[in-house]
Amino acid sequence: MFSRDPSVTKRARVDPFAHALQVGEMDVATPLEESPEPEAPPPFLNLIAKFQQRSQQANADRKLETSDLTIASPLLPPDYIQHALEQLQDAISALLEGRKPDTDSETLYKMCEDLCYHDKGDELLEIARSLCQGYIAAQFAILESDPAENMAYLELVHTHWTTYCGHVNQIRCILLYLDRSQHPIIDMAKHLFADSCRSTPVVRNKVIDAILDVIKAERNGDNVDASLLRDSVRMLMDLELYESDFEPKFLDETRVYYKAEGDRLMNDMHMAGYLNHVATRVHQEATVRVKQYLDKQTKAPLTTIVEANLLVDRVPAILEKSFDYFMDNKRMDDLSLLYRLLQKVNKADACVAHFIDYIKTKGSEILCNAGKETDVFNALLSFMRKVDSIVDHSFENDETFAEGRSDSYGYIMNWRQNNTTSLLATYIDTLLRGDKLDDKLVDVFMTFFRLLQSKDTFEVLYKQDLAKRLIMDVGSIKAEKLVLARMKKESGAAYTSKLEKMLRDIKSSTELVDEFKADKKYHQDETMQLGLKILTYGFWPVYTPVELALPSSFQRLQSDFEKFYTSQFPKQRLTWQNGLSVCEVRAHYGHGTQNMTLTLPQTLILLLFNESENDEMTFGQILSATNLDELELRRTLKSLACGTHVLLNKMPPGADVEPTDSFTCNRQFEVSRNHLWMNTEKLKEAIDNNATVNQNVLFGRDQKVDAAIVRIMKARQQLTHATLLGEVLKQIKFPLTTPDVKKRIEVLIDKEFIARLEDGSYRYT
Repeated sequence: MFSRDPSVTKRARVDPFAHALQVGEMDVATPLEESPEPEAPPPFLNLIAKFQQRSQQANADRKLETSDLTIASPLLPPDYIQHALEQLQDAISALLEGRKPDTDSETLYKMCEDLCYHDKGDELLEIARSLCQGYIAAQFAILESDPAENMAYLELVHTHWTTYCGHVNQIRCILLYLDRSQHPIIDMAKHLFADSCRSTPVVRNKVIDAILDVIKAERNGDNVDASLLRDSVRMLMDLELYESDFEPKFLDETRVYYKAEGDRLMNDMHMAGYLNHVATRVHQEATVRVKQYLDKQTKAPLTTIVEANLLVDRVPAILEKSFDYFMDNKRMDDLSLLYRLLQKVNKADACVAHFIDYIKTKGSEILCNAGKETDVFNALLSFMRKVDSIVDHSFENDETFAEGRSDSYGYIMNWRQNNTTSLLATYIDTLLRGDKLDDKLVDVFMTFFRLLQSKDTFEVLYKQDLAKRLIMDVGSIKAEKLVLARMKKESGAAYTSKLEKMLRDIKSSTELVDEFKADKKYHQDETMQLGLKILTYGFWPVYTPVELALPSSFQRLQSDFEKFYTSQFPKQRLTWQNGLSVCEVRAHYGHGTQNMTLTLPQTLILLLFNESENDEMTFGQILSATNLDELELRRTLKSLACGTHVLLNKMPPGADVEPTDSFTCNRQFEVSRNHLWMNTEKLKEAIDNNATVNQNVLFGRDQKVDAAIVRIMKARQQLTHATLLGEVLKQIKFPLTTPDVKKRIEVLIDKEFIARLEDGSYRYT
């Protein structure tokens, strides 16, 4: 508000007492105008000039000594000082009263200058201070008794302040020499006004409260006089009352205001709108309000208060209300705003925790609640793609969110209760049983296969399903090779070596059977076509052989092939898996012929009824003729007599087979043009019952844990229990618990691979 008038400049001082200036013996010449350039000296004077120059150089080495150098003060007329002080006092009084002084400004300026030269500046300043102080006291008396409030009171104070500033600027013009040489007039005037404010708490508090009320009204969206608000705050800055008196109250009011607003809006507003409101408020306070009228130093504490009351203290409630909704509905812009706000206040970790919990919960729900395996993994893949797009767009591919996403995917795929390994094995089995393999669905399978930690368990399950498909001639060899190639690329050649050998067994079996059929040494029964699959021991699942009493034609065919195989591979021995065999049968009924596929036990039972004397057979007779296990015979008879297609009639009728039942051939069976498959479920059951899974997996895992422990101890020689435990869990990829590791450590101690020391640590032996 105070300013130095650029139109008022210091005029050149004309010293009427210049003749009194004496400076010892030294003459001082101060040229006022630049003298014209002298004419060049005549040539005959050059020699004289050189001699003078040498003389001056010689004299320059001499020292000039002066003593008692004094400047005499200019003489003033009698009573000049008193007269000048009175004139200046009258002029200042007139200016404070808003009148024009009787003496002109130039004369007043010269009087001030002369007084300063004669050390009367302090006396003159005291006169000005006294007059200004009296003026301020009168004005504050008016302000103290005025009943106006809020904006009206601010306008009144602003009017007094601007009027006072105008008077002070005019006073400064006539006291300019004093202002520039000795005492700044504006600083003196501001200090007087500030002191009066501090000594008059009624006025000071009323002004500050009025400003705070106006700011509150502005925050509430009311129209306010922005220029008056700005000038009022700037007045406090000029008076140095901003930091000491205004700012603490302003920050306290801001804290109360935004706490109440946050409490209200958290209940009334949707979280998307609330987050936008928070962003708007932070911008209003930290940018707009500071730029318009607040001090820059207020920005940091003001922003902290707004963020703390609207955001930081409410992060758990905001995430609880909004995060799942935003994720479920893919509100990417809202999630982006949430991320940027939390990142700004260093609360992104809380958002990461909710993000991880959300992925784990939703992913597990998909795996547990969906129907078919195909639907499960398609739904899970769709969910994962949605999460990926949110991480890239909303969370700006933040490293913390990316790591949390990867860990959550791994958790979903490897949590035991989700049974994901079995689901994934069933999923790829379903794909490979189809007529045509969809490359996109294979990509889906590989996405989850990469995340799977229990790849050893999956290998056993996949091998079991692959054996079913190959034995039952289901699916395509080309598709099998394609999937194995993808798995090999991901997990290495060692992982798929046994599975690839199973495919090679099928190919070599076909070639070997063709050679056997072409060999004329062996009698070929035209009524029977032989098809064999030679399964290399150690590469295929382990099956328990089933003993059967085969007809002579079956025995002769097996014997011939065994002789042929021994001639080809003398050092190898065949074990016949009759329980896994299937037969293509042509049955003749009165209404026509039915082609069907049966298991070997089913075929042997039906062949018993070809003989005329066996029109009716008891359970015991069939058991004796086939040499089947009683439980296996019950399951086989049930599939023939109690299933969808009734090939045998059971007496008495019922859903289960009992040892007292008897059976006859159903010669009234309705023939269908379609091929009848009676072997599928029966063969699946036989394969599942004979294959072992868990023991193989557990045995292989124990070996891997033992190898890891020995390898670590051999490299480190001695480790504490906690360190060894951490190193083992870090190296092992499949799910492993602490008790599992402790159990293997005890086994290795018993085998003397490692030793336990007295302090509980371990040493490699």
